[in-house]
Amino acid sequence: MSWAKGGDSRMVFKIISELVRSRTFAAGRYMQWLIATGSIAQDLDLSHAAAWPVRLITEIPISGLPDQVRTLRATLLRGTDHSADVEIQMLNDAKLAISQQLPVLCGMGYLGLGECKVDIAKLGSTVKIELGIWLRQQVARVPTKDPNVEETGAVSLITPYDFHTVRSYLEQFEDLPLLADVVNIVTSSLDPSVLASATDTMHYHLKAFRAIGAFDSLFGRVVTRYAAIRTVRFPERELLLSLLNLTRTLRLDNSLLQLLNYDISRLDQKNSMAACSPASDNMGEVMYNNFSTSPEEEIERILSSGNSMDQQVMARVLRKITGSLQDCVSKGLLQSDSYSSWFYRLRSFDDSTFDVVLNEWVNMSLFNHQVEVLFVALPTLVGSGCMPLSGFLDSLRAYVGKTSPGQPEMAFRVALEGLQSLLPSDVLTGTWSPQDRYRYRLEQHKLCYEADARVLRFIGELVELGTSLPTQKVGQPLRNLLSSRAVLDIVKHYTLVGDASLSKLNVAGSNGDLKKRYLKFSFSSLLDPVGDLGLLKKTPEQQIIAIFDIASELSMPFCRSTIQQIFETDSSTTEQSPDGLSSALLDAVKSAMEKDQTSGVELLATLDSALTDKIRQHAEREIIDASSFFTASPFDPQSLDQRSPASVQKFLAVIDLTAGDGSDSSDQSALLIALVDRFRGVAQALSSLSNLTKPPSHTDKLTVSDLYTWTSALFRVLLSHSTSLLRNAAHQHQTALMIALKSLIVHPVLEIYPRIAEHVFDVAVVLSDLLSDDVRIQLARAEIGTCLDDPRCSFIVGSAVPIDGWLVLTKPVLQPQPPSQPQTPAPQQGQQNSPMSGSGATPQQRYLNQQQQRQQQMQAQQAQQMRNYPQYTQHTHPQNKMLPAQLQRNPSNQATPTPLQQMQHMQHMQSLAQQRATQPSPVQSQRATPAAGGPGAVGGGTPAQGLSKLPAKPPAVEVRQFPFQQPRWEILAESSGNPNANETAINLSLFGARRA
Repeated sequence: MSWAKGGDSRMVFKIISELVRSRTFAAGRYMQWLIATGSIAQDLDLSHAAAWPVRLITEIPISGLPDQVRTLRATLLRGTDHSADVEIQMLNDAKLAISQQLPVLCGMGYLGLGECKVDIAKLGSTVKIELGIWLRQQVARVPTKDPNVEETGAVSLITPYDFHTVRSYLEQFEDLPLLADVVNIVTSSLDPSVLASATDTMHYHLKAFRAIGAFDSLFGRVVTRYAAIRTVRFPERELLLSLLNLTRTLRLDNSLLQLLNYDISRLDQKNSMAACSPASDNMGEVMYNNFSTSPEEEIERILSSGNSMDQQVMARVLRKITGSLQDCVSKGLLQSDSYSSWFYRLRSFDDSTFDVVLNEWVNMSLFNHQVEVLFVALPTLVGSGCMPLSGFLDSLRAYVGKTSPGQPEMAFRVALEGLQSLLPSDVLTGTWSPQDRYRYRLEQHKLCYEADARVLRFIGELVELGTSLPTQKVGQPLRNLLSSRAVLDIVKHYTLVGDASLSKLNVAGSNGDLKKRYLKFSFSSLLDPVGDLGLLKKTPEQQIIAIFDIASELSMPFCRSTIQQIFETDSSTTEQSPDGLSSALLDAVKSAMEKDQTSGVELLATLDSALTDKIRQHAEREIIDASSFFTASPFDPQSLDQRSPASVQKFLAVIDLTAGDGSDSSDQSALLIALVDRFRGVAQALSSLSNLTKPPSHTDKLTVSDLYTWTSALFRVLLSHSTSLLRNAAHQHQTALMIALKSLIVHPVLEIYPRIAEHVFDVAVVLSDLLSDDVRIQLARAEIGTCLDDPRCSFIVGSAVPIDGWLVLTKPVLQPQPPSQPQTPAPQQGQQNSPMSGSGATPQQRYLNQQQQRQQQMQAQQAQQMRNYPQYTQHTHPQNKMLPAQLQRNPSNQATPTPLQQMQHMQHMQSLAQQRATQPSPVQSQRATPAAGGPGAVGGGTPAQGLSKLPAKPPAVEVRQFPFQQPRWEILAESSGNPNANETAINLSLFGARRA
């Protein structure tokens, strides 16, 4: 019974009653349980929720129960306000009243007791169920063999009136399984009206019949009967129209749809008169000769006078029909059957012309505010198939759009009445024929629950129009409309469909706040239909807490829509601040987590991103604060017992449900520092376990398991902010995080727990892709002396490039500059200066210095990017010992060079040629570059002195070999040429790819 708390308890009782009728639920054992638990008390009020276990036995059928169980039920109900004897008396009275309405079906004569009506509201559930079973028996006992019909199978002889009455009662009883049985019985009839009514019943209860598994067999029986009738005679229009509408709803694209369209087109041709003259030629004579006849006879003569009609004549005939309809409405006398046939016969002259004339009449009636006749004629027009109900909705919306700026009150009144005519009702009233009324309700249902949600949009437009008028005039009508069952059912349907459809109700306007307050009645009524929670009387904060308390799997969509409505309505007002609602929401989340209410926590996934960010940050702070015991030194193992890891799972569930693209916390550095401290604490805790001299015990395994639970929770927090946390962090914080994770990977305690170490390693690999290059180099250098034997550490950040690389670059070493000396007038000093001097250097020498500096920078950057580079031992070929150092190379141990080595040698020679091209010639290096204005300027000395300096030998330049990293894709060997060979693995290894 707790499942139906805050909802409609009738649904639970209905399910139990169906289980009892199918003999799946043992009613006798349940009554024994009531006696054993002492649930029976004197003067027990069954309307209270505490008495629902006893109330259940008043909601079940008694037919089919053993006599001892029925006697036990009557005995148990004596101590309550529900009497079994009164129940039997009400059942007999209801049977007598229904028998007076259906004398032929029930097999009894008219007793002259007057008009007997059954008050459905006063009948109990058991009485309704028993009446439904009795009606089904009466339908089944109708003679099923007509001697006038040559039919081998059973044929039901039920009349259309009897079927309409039985269907009306069963629908009011909400006993759809019995209604499906009745439809199954009457589908054997050969009466087209009965078959059309059965088809419309299947169409209206399409989803319910499919849910109970009865629709397919019923549809097959109706189609089979249609095919049988078609072989004997031409089917009637009402049967064709009902089958065609159902087939279109089912979206069947087969021969049945083509056959129905063909029969309808043949029927239209058959109904055309044989006369060739148009109706306008005979209209004057008919009206002159029948001046004293009634309007009904005149309309009948006009419609029978020809087979064609122009637009003007059709408009005059339509006005005559509607005028007669208005006279009948004013007198209270209405024969709707004739009007339905008149509209159809008038439309059969010309469909397109009739649609134009009818549209003009509808618009004229709306703008002239003559809507009484329009609303009376609407069910007949729709039921006869002469007008789609969606077309009337379009005309009504167009009228409101044009009239509301000048006459808002009149537009609101007409729109409200028009909406009432569009909303479906369970009880069909009025003077229309039963077939037209039921078909009109079917069209209402289809329009209100269609995928486009046009009726829902029109409700939003009507509420928007009402907000522009004084509350004293439209406040109460709007509240009554939004709290009506028809509107609540529509809102419920689109709430279950999704927020995309429900958003059409919130049409943007000038009075959005007032409109949301009106709509709040509907959402609160959906969540609290009985009013036990009293949501409308509570403050928004109290409403949020109450909604989280009653949240369940079934009420989840309504809880979500109600909370969103609260935040959209109250956060925009000046009296209520969004911070107050957010704090109330946080309190509700805390309370739900403490009570282990998973349904309440799942509400977070559908809230606004700003709210979910605050809740996620709160859950992260709770995890960080709860794991603060890791920062204590030394580590106390008893602190794990004080903090249960199970409590962390609740906050992790909140983080998972609120994860998204929201903004991260502003204090990212503090979060990263806190995580690093806790990872160090985990390593310290593992070290405290490794220091124990005794072998690992069961307690130690539990301690490691708890440590892993906490570590996993910290990893979840870290990975949820990994991108922004590492990219915005300083280098020392990134280095500290990776060192802390590596200390966990290589920890000796985790050697016996390989899965835990693998989890830590996977997290470290994911984070390594977000590190900066400087941090990678620093970590790679640190790996040389720490993790030489562990390949996992080298896999994470790579390794530093050693000096003895297999490819080297020979470069001159820059000599340190001597301290500057004061210049003398002698020109020889200026000529003996080093070419690398500063202020007195030539432009060529300055250019050479810049080129060497650029080459050094490029080599340093290439060395930083190298990771996991294979190294080879250098060997000096004996034939190269006599060559200069610039021409020496490091071949491999192979006797003949490979194509790869030849290509490397060519690249090395090209680099030497470029280096020589950038060096100055001996003549340029020996030219003096005296200071400006000094005595060593050109012309300052004799030619003999200048020529004596030319043969001077330049000073020796010291050269040194440096490791040179060349991108591997630049030395990629040529393809083997074999199309069947797979070289992908080799190519990926050359590009530095790693196996994840």
